[in-house]
Amino acid sequence: MRLEIPDVNESSPKLSLFLASCTALFLELLVIRWVASEIPVMAYFKNFPLLAVFIGLGLGCLLSNSSRSFFTASLWGFTLLAFLIVNAEVLGWSHLIFPDANLDIWNRIFQSSSPQVLMISITNLVPIFVLLLACAFSFVGLGQLIGQKLKEGLPLHMYTIDILGSLAGVLLFGLLSYLHTAPCLWLTGGSILLVILAKLSRNLTRPFLYPIVLLFLMTPLVFLHDHSEGIVTRWSPYYKISVFPLREDPRARSYWLEVNHDVHQRMLDLSSVPKNPPNPEEWEQWKRQYDFPYELQNIQEPLGSVLIGGAGTGNDAAAATRHGATNITAVEIDPEILSLGKEMHPEHPYQNKNVHLVNTDLRSFLRRTKDHFDIIIFSILDSHTALSSLSSIRLDNYIYTVEGIRNGWKLLSPQGIMLVSFWDVDRVWLGERIYRDIELATGTPPVCTRIGGAVFFIFGPHVKHEEVTKKLQALQLPLLDSYYKRSTIRPATDDWPFLYSNPSGQPFVYYLSLCLIVILGGLTTAWVMRRQTSSEILPLDWPMLFLGGGFLLVETKAMAELSLLFGSTWIVNLFVFAGIFVMILLSNYVVFRSNKNFTNLAFLLLACSLIGWFLFPRSILNELSFTSRAFLGTFLVVIPIFFAGIVFANEFSRRKNPSVAFGSNLIGAVVGGAMEATSLSWGIRALTLVALLFYTSAWLISAKLAPSKKL
Repeated sequence: MRLEIPDVNESSPKLSLFLASCTALFLELLVIRWVASEIPVMAYFKNFPLLAVFIGLGLGCLLSNSSRSFFTASLWGFTLLAFLIVNAEVLGWSHLIFPDANLDIWNRIFQSSSPQVLMISITNLVPIFVLLLACAFSFVGLGQLIGQKLKEGLPLHMYTIDILGSLAGVLLFGLLSYLHTAPCLWLTGGSILLVILAKLSRNLTRPFLYPIVLLFLMTPLVFLHDHSEGIVTRWSPYYKISVFPLREDPRARSYWLEVNHDVHQRMLDLSSVPKNPPNPEEWEQWKRQYDFPYELQNIQEPLGSVLIGGAGTGNDAAAATRHGATNITAVEIDPEILSLGKEMHPEHPYQNKNVHLVNTDLRSFLRRTKDHFDIIIFSILDSHTALSSLSSIRLDNYIYTVEGIRNGWKLLSPQGIMLVSFWDVDRVWLGERIYRDIELATGTPPVCTRIGGAVFFIFGPHVKHEEVTKKLQALQLPLLDSYYKRSTIRPATDDWPFLYSNPSGQPFVYYLSLCLIVILGGLTTAWVMRRQTSSEILPLDWPMLFLGGGFLLVETKAMAELSLLFGSTWIVNLFVFAGIFVMILLSNYVVFRSNKNFTNLAFLLLACSLIGWFLFPRSILNELSFTSRAFLGTFLVVIPIFFAGIVFANEFSRRKNPSVAFGSNLIGAVVGGAMEATSLSWGIRALTLVALLFYTSAWLISAKLAPSKKL
């Protein structure tokens, strides 16, 4: 059978489905990104709004037979959601904490010993769930429209259109991220898509105009909101960045930089100490923190090449130039932060001819570069955000693993020295974990000291403990080796990269929150199904539900492993998402061409690929060159996605009611998204086995039901 990919211009249902899927993905990415920027606690739990979106879309698909349209009602929900996000600071939501002492969040540390634990939990969790409820309801109308259009053609043909639309939505939002645009433009683009979609789907009615006009009117308010807080507000692909004058500098030459309403870094003029600063001791600490690596240079002379990981706006590079370094490589993942450093840093280090800027993920740079360095500095890389909406991994997690530190260690020159710094106030266990990671990575314990709130771990191939100790005594700095030495703490590894997981216990509040999302989503689905007549809604499609959970877990693991291979940058995430959609299209092509029912074979191949993915020794990858490692690693990741796509396409093509099948699949993705949290206990590789369990359940149930074929 020849593959004929449907032309989206061929008929109105196909064009409507394409645009509905494009709009849904665009708005999904908009919500996840915008919520994380204005309500900082959500930047660490991007999976929460993702699961809410899946619930809304899935519920909408299940309501596709309903005589009532939810398109306009859901648009009111989206308008409310936008209003809540814009006014998050007024509502106090910009300062919410997540009440779980076992998950560390920068500047929002929750102390479980507080006598007001219950009240704190309620006052912080209730706004979060109100936000998620608004988020879920906002997507019911789009889900209903997608479900209706899926039934207006051959299931696999229409599913192909849906995937093409989703791919277009991802690429469109990716383009806006590449251009460093702000939410006012995102909101305008989303509103235009909704108007076009309403016109195509015959939902452009007078009631629809009221919320859409409010959305358009909200756009200038969003613009004014973004430009009212600091002297400079920028949007990078990762953060909302605000820059303020630093009050502690009477010369008005230093700046305070926030990301997503959280303190991130300062741009300091440390070339000279200001006269009569408000807090002289604080200035002395700042200067010592940045000068400290070079005060040790007489131990490892001469000073030559310097690598700075997490270079930020340039304080570390400025210190290196002040101390005469002639070859400085500054690695920073955020292009907008680098740009601000070029424009605004008072010492202008990035204009220095000896400073070479590299805009990429540090771990990726360490694995690709062939250069060696006399000094390597990991400069307090605390990303303030999750890697993606699919994963609990944070942007910087792979830097502080045993393997990540070992990658840096191997790049030291024979007499080189490496310093890892971190801010561990109120979280001593964080310093203990980094100490343990270094010890396992190098085979020798580091020397530890503290300057202000920053802890420094010092080590190198020929660094002598006695010499460093004497130097610390001369500088009147404490020796803290015994304070951080704890051999029982769980080290961060590439399979378990959760640096910020408190070893004192499991994050039960986080687990409970995920369970509540799943339970509330399930109860809402059951309630809606019971209120409908049998002609309006059909029971859940259980095999498709399990397929949804399994695929989300496979997708999550693929995102983690490809980020490790190619870097944890936004552009890698974009290409991974786009690549997954391309693999799904390729799977559809195979099912189109086969014209045979090979469900059992497809499940068998998927199971074999998952087991092989789980058993393959990662140490083999680490010993290969970058090109070989990238090729083999990508192959191991892509094969399960390909077979999972074939399983889904083969099953979906046989469904008599594709809207119910698709809705059930999305509800299953919610369960799979919640199960991703098991990686916090068992590691990322274990997600493969959880996914295998989902797919096995789908196969067993499918074999019993054996629905009739409908291509």
